Amino acid sequence: MIAFVKHVLKIIFVLILCAYMLDFCFTYVYKNTSPQNKAQYINSLKNQKLDYIFIGSSRVENSVIAEEIEKQTNKKTINLGVQGATTKDLVFVTNLLKNLNVDYNKVFFQLDYKINDRNEFSKKFQTELFPFLGTNQIIDSYVFNNCKDKTAIKYMPFYKYNVAFHNLGLRNIILTVFNFKRKINENNGYIPLYGSGKMNKELLPKFNAKNQYLDKLITTKNAVFFSCPLYSSINRNNYFYDLKRTIPALNDFSNSIKKKEFFKDSYHLNNNGSVAFTNILIEKLKL
Repeated sequence: MIAFVKHVLKIIFVLILCAYMLDFCFTYVYKNTSPQNKAQYINSLKNQKLDYIFIGSSRVENSVIAEEIEKQTNKKTINLGVQGATTKDLVFVTNLLKNLNVDYNKVFFQLDYKINDRNEFSKKFQTELFPFLGTNQIIDSYVFNNCKDKTAIKYMPFYKYNVAFHNLGLRNIILTVFNFKRKINENNGYIPLYGSGKMNKELLPKFNAKNQYLDKLITTKNAVFFSCPLYSSINRNNYFYDLKRTIPALNDFSNSIKKKEFFKDSYHLNNNGSVAFTNILIEKLKL
């Protein structure tokens, strides 16, 4: 019996040791390789001086060609759009940039119907931040305040990578180590979409101005506010009209692109549409 218990304890010890080793290896790779996601990209910007930063959801990530803006204006520009981002995420990214001593001349916030999701956050972006836990108090607060199993994520080795399997799992590690995955920084954060799919008919919600994070964004220094295009199949429901009443300085480009062939879906431009929209931004915002 005693021998059996010892054998079990040895197995447990080996498993725990393996978990610690895997946790260390995964963390090392994600913190020390070229950025493959927005969390890595943002953390790689420490102490940099930039001219323009575009922040928003995937409607920024897939629509604003930062490299083209930089080419035409000679202004150092990056795209920090994050899939599923809400105003809560936008405030976090802004605070994180400040904490990382990233200086900029102007920050451009994309605002739309996601304002209504005032208590939500991007779960994909949250998991991408897991490798940086314990290195930055702002990241720790953002992650642990928005997850149910924070004790396990904080203290159980490798647990966080098991939770984030789809974003940070073995497949992503292999692609990262062998340099098979696209690098976010190669396009200054812009991720193109190609082709054109189905344009769904949908109704936007009524604008809800009660949002503490929106209030914080409005007071951000050197901030410019804009809205990306939507296809005509989306019923605006006066959303942008009401939003502009709250933020009179909003640059509403929700109707600026009308051709169906310029959209990947009802909410996102494809690469051709992004080229057209980026030129609109350069002209209308006088970049």
